[in-house]
Amino acid sequence: MSYRHSTHIALGFVIMLYSIAVIALVPTNSAFYDAVQVLYLLKRSIAAGVIPVHGILNSQMLYNPPFFVWHYYLPAWFTADPGLVFIIPNLIAQLTTIGLLYLIGRDYFRPTTGLVAATIYAFSPLGIEFGRVGWAYAHAAPLYVAIVFCLFRWLISNRNGYIVPLIVLCGWVTGVHLAGALSFFVVGSAVLVRRTLPPVRPLLLGVGLMLLVWLPFLGFQVQRDFVDIIGLVQPRSDLPDPTELSLLCPPDWDATIPKAKLSEGVTFDRFLSSLHRASYIPYNAFAPWTLDERILALVLAPVFYVALGMLLWRSVRRTATPAEQLLLIVMVVPLVLQSLTPFHAEERPDVTWIWFGVQTLVLGYALTVPHVMQTRPAQIAVLIALSVMISFHSYQIGLVLHAWVRGDLYDRRQEVADVIAADAAQRGLEQVAIRYDLVRDDPFECLGIRMNTISDTTYTGNEFDYYLEYMHQLSNTAKARDGWVENPDYVVARATSPAAAAYTADPARYLPLPTRPPFQVWYYQR
Repeated sequence: MSYRHSTHIALGFVIMLYSIAVIALVPTNSAFYDAVQVLYLLKRSIAAGVIPVHGILNSQMLYNPPFFVWHYYLPAWFTADPGLVFIIPNLIAQLTTIGLLYLIGRDYFRPTTGLVAATIYAFSPLGIEFGRVGWAYAHAAPLYVAIVFCLFRWLISNRNGYIVPLIVLCGWVTGVHLAGALSFFVVGSAVLVRRTLPPVRPLLLGVGLMLLVWLPFLGFQVQRDFVDIIGLVQPRSDLPDPTELSLLCPPDWDATIPKAKLSEGVTFDRFLSSLHRASYIPYNAFAPWTLDERILALVLAPVFYVALGMLLWRSVRRTATPAEQLLLIVMVVPLVLQSLTPFHAEERPDVTWIWFGVQTLVLGYALTVPHVMQTRPAQIAVLIALSVMISFHSYQIGLVLHAWVRGDLYDRRQEVADVIAADAAQRGLEQVAIRYDLVRDDPFECLGIRMNTISDTTYTGNEFDYYLEYMHQLSNTAKARDGWVENPDYVVARATSPAAAAYTADPARYLPLPTRPPFQVWYYQR
C-alpha cells in the first residue's frame, strides 16, 4: 500500500467517525435564540412561497443579509425538526472543510500535514459543534477555509480559474457573518505580497457574480432606505428602551450585553487577545472540557504559537516557501485586522472561530513539516497523539450513542414543549396561553423585548413556541414581549429561579409537570 493511499484511508476513517459523532448529537440540537429566528424566517418564507431577502436581526437591531438562512432553506421544506434542518447543511459544510484542509496540506506541504489538520479540526469540541449547531460561525469557518483553498490554487498553483469562486466566496462569507468582510483584506494582502494581479476577465466575472448574489438583500435595503447598512456606522437611537416596554427588565439590563466599539488603532493587547483566542485554548464555550481535552489544549496552544513564530522567522529571513508565506498571511492578517474592528477579540472573542480551520492547518504544519519533525520518533509521537485523540472521541461517541438508546439525549427546550403539548392534548386544549417567567432571571432576554418592536418572532419564550407551533400544531395565544401573562394555562420558569420555588410552594394553584432542569413547567389551576 502506497503512502498516499494510507493517508486516504486514514482520512476516510476520520470522516466516518466525525459523521457518526455529529449525527449522534442530533437529539440535542436546539432551537435556541438565534436558531429559532432562522427557523421562523424559513418557515414563514416557505409558507409564502418566497426566498428570504434578509436574515435575522442582530444585536444592533439591524437585519443581516440572508446568506446564512439560505443554507437551511431546502431542509426546512421537508421538516420542522431543528436537529434535521441544521445537520444536513452543517455536515456537508464540515466534511467539505475536512477535505479541503487535507488537500491544502497534501498539495502544498505534506500529505500528513493535511491529515493532521483535518483530524484536529474534526475532533476538536468546536469542530463537533459546528457540525450540528445552527450558528453563523458553523458556516463562516468552512467558507474561510474554502477561500484559503482558492488562494493557494490561484497564487501558488497559478490556476486563474479559482479567482471567480474566490471573489464570490469572499462576498458570501461576508453575508454569513459581517466579520467575514476581513477576507477581502486578506486576499488583498496576499496579492500585494505575491505581486500577482488577477486577469481582468475572471476578476470582472467574479465581481459580477458576487453582486448578483447580493442583489436580493440590496433590493431589500432600497425599500428600507439602507437603514441596516447605515446602522453599521451609525447605530439606531430611535428604538425604545426595554425598561419602557416591560417592568420586568432591570434598569441596568444593558450592562449585561457586550459592546462593540471601533478601535483607533491596533493595540498590542488587542492583538495578543486575538492571537490567544485563535489558539486552541478558549474553545470551550459550549460545554466544560474534560481533563483530556484540557491537556490537549495545553499541548496544542504552544505548538500554534511556535508555528506562527517559525513561519514569521522564515518569512523575514526570506527562506519561506511561497506556501509557507501564504499560510502566514491567511492566519495573521485577519488577527491584525480584527484588532482594528468592532469585532475585536476582547469584546467578541467568538469571532476568532471564523479562522478556526486555518489555525488547525498551522498546527498540522508545525507537527509534520519542520525538519525536526521528520525524525522517526517525532512522527511516531504525532501518530500516537492522533490515535489517542481519535480513541478518546470514539469513547465519547459510544457514551452518546448509549444515552441516545436510553432516551436521555434530549433538548430541554423541546422537552418543555413536548410536555405542554402532551398535557394540553390530555385536557382537550386546542390552544393555550403560556406565561414565560424568564426575564427576571436573565436580563439578556430584554434584548429580545426590544427586538420585538421590529420583528414579531423575537419575544420571550419564542423558542418553546416554535416547537409547539411547527412540531405539535399547538398555538400559544399569549405571545407577550416579556412573556408575562396574568391568567395562563401553563407557566414556564427556570428551575433555579426564586419564582420556581414560589410556584412549587402553591400546589393548589400550580400543578408541576414532569420536566427536567434547567426549566420547570406548571399547569395553572384556575
